[in-house]
Amino acid sequence: MPVSSPLVVAMAKSDLVPKYDLSSIRMIACGGAPLGKEVAKSFSVRFPQVDIVQVFQTVCINNIGDATFSQFTIEPPGIKL
Repeated sequence: MPVSSPLVVAMAKSDLVPKYDLSSIRMIACGGAPLGKEVAKSFSVRFPQVDIVQVFQTVCINNIGDATFSQFTIEPPGIKL
């Protein structure tokens, strides 16, 4: 599931999350900004079944709608997922 860093923070901390069944989520691809180590750990505690992948340079769309895909993915450094 593609997500932004602020959404990962919200999912790691929000009291609303337990009210929903998110058990089908298996992987999140986080892009837009680097994900902090503490946020990734908090998220992993709450969602142990979810792999976190940090994504950079995901998609560029020009003004006529053509998309160019160029991505580089890594796991957050120092975090075993």
